[in-house]
Amino acid sequence: MSLHDNNGIKHFSNVFDLLHDGVVVIDKNSRIVFANAACHRVFNYDDGALTGKPLNHLIPAGFRKQHHNHISAYMNDTKPRLMGDRSVLFGINSLGEEVPVTISISSFFYEKQYYFAVIRDGALINLQHETEKARAETDSLTGLGNRSYLSNRFIELIKKPDQHFAVLFIDLNKFKPINDQYGHEAGDHALQIVAKRLSTTLRNNDIIVRIGGDEFVVLLQNINDQNQIKIIIKKIIDSISLPIHAQNTVFSIEASIGCALYPMDGTAEKELLNKADSAMYHSKSNNSGFAFHNETS
Repeated sequence: MSLHDNNGIKHFSNVFDLLHDGVVVIDKNSRIVFANAACHRVFNYDDGALTGKPLNHLIPAGFRKQHHNHISAYMNDTKPRLMGDRSVLFGINSLGEEVPVTISISSFFYEKQYYFAVIRDGALINLQHETEKARAETDSLTGLGNRSYLSNRFIELIKKPDQHFAVLFIDLNKFKPINDQYGHEAGDHALQIVAKRLSTTLRNNDIIVRIGGDEFVVLLQNINDQNQIKIIIKKIIDSISLPIHAQNTVFSIEASIGCALYPMDGTAEKELLNKADSAMYHSKSNNSGFAFHNETS
C-alpha cells in the first residue's frame, strides 16, 4: 500500500508540505514513500520526483555505509534521535552536489511500520557555527584575532612540513599614562589604530592578534632570516610611533618587541611566547626597540 492510497496519509502530507523543514517517510526497506515540498527544495528536485526512490538516492556514496549502520541501529531501538554523531551530515542533490543537512528520525505505525525523517538544510547551521567560531576567536575591541585564534593558527602552522616562522611579542610603552591622562576611550581608540597599522604594515599571510591590554602577538610566516625580520620589525615600530589623533588631542606611542624563532628557539606555543616576551622585556629595559631571544640568552 502506498502512503498516498490512504486519505488520512494524504491529509498528513498536506500538513507536511506546510513545513519549512524537509520531511521524508520511508518504509522498512528504506524506500521513500513520501517527501514534502521542502525536502524537494533542499535537494533540488521537482515536487514528487523522490517518491519511490531508495533513500540512498539522497546519500553521497562515501556516506552510504555509515548511513546504513545508523538506520540499522535505529530500527533496533526506535526512540527518536538525531542521526549520526555530528550535528551536520551531508546529502546529495539532483546536480550531484553535496549539501549539508541535519537528519532527525522517528517511527510511526500506520497499518505497517514507517520511518519518519525531518531534514533541515545545514547551510544555515554551518554558517551559525562558523559565525560563533569567528566570534570566539576575535578580539571585540580591535577586530583582530585573540589568544584562542592564536593557539588555533599555531597548531595549523606547526603541522606544515619544513615550517619556519617568527613570533613577535609587542608591548606598547607607557600606555597606562595615556588612559590616565586622556581617558579609556582615547586608549581604546589608540589600540584600534595600532591594530589597523599592524594590519596595513604586515603581509597578508601574517597572523596578528591582541592577547590582552596593550599586548599584541604577530606570527611572521615562512621566514627565518633575521635580517628580513629586522626590516619588518623596524616597519612595525615606525608605523606604531606615528602620531595618533584621539579625543581632540594628539599623542604618540612607542613599542618594544621581542622575537623568538620556530623551530630554532622552541616548538611549543607557550615556550615561544615566553621567550618572545622575555626578549621584549630585554629590549624595553635596554630601550633598544626590539631584541631576538637568541641574542639575549
